[in-house]
Amino acid sequence: DEASAAVLAGLAHRAQDRHILVAIGLRTDEECRAEVALEALRRSSHRIHLRGLRIDGVEALVRSLFGQIAEGPRLAKWMLDVAGGSPLYSTELAHRLVDDGAMQYRDGQWILVRDLGSVATPGGLGEALEARVEALQADARALGRAMSVLGGTFGLELCLSMSGESDESKLFDALDTLIASDFIEGTSNGYRFRHDGLREALLRSTSGPEKAELHLRAAGVLTKYDEMPDVLVAEVGWHLLRGGREMDGARLLERAGRSLQATQSFRDAIPPLEAAVEVYERNQYSPRVCLELRWLLMMCGALYDRNVVLKYSEASLESAWRASGMDVAAKVAPVLGRM
Repeated sequence: DEASAAVLAGLAHRAQDRHILVAIGLRTDEECRAEVALEALRRSSHRIHLRGLRIDGVEALVRSLFGQIAEGPRLAKWMLDVAGGSPLYSTELAHRLVDDGAMQYRDGQWILVRDLGSVATPGGLGEALEARVEALQADARALGRAMSVLGGTFGLELCLSMSGESDESKLFDALDTLIASDFIEGTSNGYRFRHDGLREALLRSTSGPEKAELHLRAAGVLTKYDEMPDVLVAEVGWHLLRGGREMDGARLLERAGRSLQATQSFRDAIPPLEAAVEVYERNQYSPRVCLELRWLLMMCGALYDRNVVLKYSEASLESAWRASGMDVAAKVAPVLGRM
């Protein structure tokens, strides 16, 4: 966004005469979406494998959450045993203690009012996050699920459109609940999820039909723009595809993929082109268009990922052989050749 660009511009300006440390965290449990940039960072960086917090680190985390309390060391030991030093998991355990009533705020300080052995601990971070989703009030949970389909940064207008709520006071109440529950936070441009784990937990808690409806709603909200940039065309296409309007989504993904390939954004062009081909072929739509998209995919693969070429080359050559009539020519050639 503009604020981030301004910060980076300021850093670049100062980097000429100052030493600057840039620390970047990488999630290893999801598909990489910028392999070229990541590889460049790897080549020019010192890599550090992070480990879990030690007991002193967990105690510091407890103090930051609950202040200087007498039960702090015991609480930190319990968190370390359950969460293994994971800061995020430890924070979710703190939420569990408050939601469960084991930790209560009385007379200006937090007090542990129950034995920690009586607190039901989640089976892992995912279960802890899902429990927090279920503990949300219904309106806040519905808004969180709606915005989790979009992700990114979102403003009030987008929240109102996605929520389908006509009463703005209810929307503000739901937003306040999501902020108070540490699901979202305010930014210079609106709101965003505090971390991907919470967004993913909200997505997992959404049923298939409801998720499809939200994807279609997102597509409708995003198509209000008169002229959509390629990245937004692709986003709307994905929403339509996941919402059940496969052919409509595939047409937009084809459009985005062709444009990205033409501008040499080969890495970004592959997913939408692949999705469009899959839908078209499943619906037996225009063999000519399918063949053309396969060739575009192989061109992208030749310049970015040879596995794409290997995946599509054999079937594409066979399709081209049939489409050009060479299969018929091969059959009649022995006969015509003797005439």
